[in-house]
Amino acid sequence: MILKDAFYFGSNLYDPLIREMPDGKPICDKKDIGLIAQMICDTEGDHLEVGTAYGGTLFAAIKAMEYCNRKGKVVSIEPFGEDIRNTLHKAVEKEFWNNVKHFGYADRIEHIKKNTRPGSEYPIKNRRFATAFIDGDHSFEYVLNDWNNIKNMVDCYIMFHDYRKPAIKDVVDTYAIMDNRWRVGATEGWSVVLENKQWILQKTNSSN
Repeated sequence: MILKDAFYFGSNLYDPLIREMPDGKPICDKKDIGLIAQMICDTEGDHLEVGTAYGGTLFAAIKAMEYCNRKGKVVSIEPFGEDIRNTLHKAVEKEFWNNVKHFGYADRIEHIKKNTRPGSEYPIKNRRFATAFIDGDHSFEYVLNDWNNIKNMVDCYIMFHDYRKPAIKDVVDTYAIMDNRWRVGATEGWSVVLENKQWILQKTNSSN
């Protein structure tokens, strides 16, 4: 698998997803989906997503798994109407499950209907993931809480959506890349991908 091919595969999913999803659309751009596909095709294991909305990026992750023959589930943390965000995310649960049924992906998706509110128990723990996509509540406190919990569960790549937004950029630049276990691997579209330096070293050594 050439990772550049995976990126192009993901980027090219955007328009077909818009046409095929019965409700809503992917809340991202083509390059964001390209990065998701590239992460997935470079690893093995489960994928975690925080913030799902209509499910566009979740379906893209599964399609990328199919493309590169990666086994594993995608785990979605999305509270839908349970959280306090005054956004479209509060009203898309029915639409999300309609999309899941349309694609036939119910057996590939594990959905956790909870939020990641700071100060409360994180919705998922004691699990390992190869990759993660953080796109939940965009306030500084929530993003930092997602980072602090997810960084200890992910072995390879963590992607932040909406990196251009000040609160998310602040978390990434002030906290995430200051963690000596992680470094910036790619920036495309609205996203930044951090890579686990120890995993990258092991991958490099095994290929030599």
